[in-house]
Amino acid sequence: MMDWRELWMVTFEQTPPTYHLHPILGSLLYYTATFLIASSLRRLNKAASPRRLQEFIADFISTFQTCAVSFENGNSLRLYGWLGLYLVIFTLMMCYARIFTDSCANPVGNAKKYFQHRQSLMKTLLKLVLQAFSGYCAFQYVKHFWSLDFHEYHSIRLQQKQCYTYLSVSVLLGFLIEGGATMTDVVLQSHRFVPWKGLNNVLTCSLLTGLIVSGLSLTGMFFHPAMASSQNFGCKGTTRWEHIVVYWLGPFVGCFLGVKLNSLIKKATEIPGSTRKSKIVGHKQEKRESSRKMNGTGTCNSSIDSHRKSKGQTAVRKRVANSNSVTQMRSTSIKRNE
Repeated sequence: MMDWRELWMVTFEQTPPTYHLHPILGSLLYYTATFLIASSLRRLNKAASPRRLQEFIADFISTFQTCAVSFENGNSLRLYGWLGLYLVIFTLMMCYARIFTDSCANPVGNAKKYFQHRQSLMKTLLKLVLQAFSGYCAFQYVKHFWSLDFHEYHSIRLQQKQCYTYLSVSVLLGFLIEGGATMTDVVLQSHRFVPWKGLNNVLTCSLLTGLIVSGLSLTGMFFHPAMASSQNFGCKGTTRWEHIVVYWLGPFVGCFLGVKLNSLIKKATEIPGSTRKSKIVGHKQEKRESSRKMNGTGTCNSSIDSHRKSKGQTAVRKRVANSNSVTQMRSTSIKRNE
């Protein structure tokens, strides 16, 4: 595959002014290209995909975008340190909050739907498999983009024959760290700190970014199974089963605990007497509904009408019988008098 310099010479018929682009320019080019590709795929999905498949494809595209973009974050850490990495991740998370409005970019999001009984098990498993494959596709995309050799960091990463695990602690501790981070993520994103949505997003993203940066040297602090596998699966230092336990099982257990913790917080923060009031209101509504049915055109009304009709017919018959008996008595007395 040709690098960017060869493409430049074919397009402009002259040698490019520099061998490598500036690292910032190269990273911006990578981020921009990835965002544009994902945006185009979303529009194509909405325009051409069958409606039943759009939800699955949307999750695939969003997961692909987050996994592909994460490969470039190492360049920010290498060049600008922890502060530069913090600013880059915070900016990306704010962009994701505006973009991923109708899709799950993290397998944990689909697991959360299942734990909240908003999605079936079969649908959840299908999406998880699709998102894992999306992470693999992101890895292949990154390798092809890096082969264009826009800056030195890309060529160095591409020439590495062996990757090394991000896990620098024991498997059990890594499991607890990834699970605890996921639980924190689920709880934070389920509550509002301030009534303004924009400011709440800023606070949530800043806290989660700080969580990522603080645990990066321990496990990589992914709490994103597909992203962890796209960057770290099969790397030296951890077996495949250890990777699954730390980066897949850990976040799913943390998600489950986060959902349960949210329900406990919701029950604990309910206003006293609100449940009783709701029950009283519900009972009153049931009474009103039953009275409406009794006064409406239901089976109760028809039975009442039939009863009233039969009662009226009986009264008429009695009146007719009484009038007939009176007439007979009068005719009998008239004959006697004659």
